[in-house]
Amino acid sequence: YGGPGRSDSIIASGAELALGGMHFRVLEMGAADAADNTIVHQRELDALFTGDLTVAHAPVYVGEGRPAELMEALARLRAQFPDSLTVYSGHYAAMPLGELVEANLAQLTAARDIVRRVQGAPGARAANGTLTAPAGPEALGALAALYRPLARYGLSAEIMAAMNLPGLMAEHRAAAP
Repeated sequence: YGGPGRSDSIIASGAELALGGMHFRVLEMGAADAADNTIVHQRELDALFTGDLTVAHAPVYVGEGRPAELMEALARLRAQFPDSLTVYSGHYAAMPLGELVEANLAQLTAARDIVRRVQGAPGARAANGTLTAPAGPEALGALAALYRPLARYGLSAEIMAAMNLPGLMAEHRAAAP
């Protein structure tokens, strides 16, 4: 977080690095929770390091407006690696890939369904696609209820809902009346 640095070299997606007798494969996953995501597979330990591409037992962040891309990236992860592979996310506990991807996809689907339902109600959206009152608080409340049972990085469920709602709305905004 010290600002942009200078790279000695760029590692191509799919490249394998040998460090200390261990082998690491670096894979570019594209835009998902962030504009660019890279994962690292360590084959001797059969471990996958995904950063914030996956999230164990916590709200999945989609505040930047790419829930569909994140769901596609999660599906690609599952297609490339076995469900039993141990995944180390950027936050919280390690989990088997299959269980982790299923949990993340279920949460994303539920969050998208909440926003779709609220935005689809008569009078819920202004001409510019934003939520009107009382639709905004309804969406925030439903998202907060989804996030409340999860670990939340020290933030309230309401704050997590407020962080994610704009990103969830972005994919539906084009369909505004």
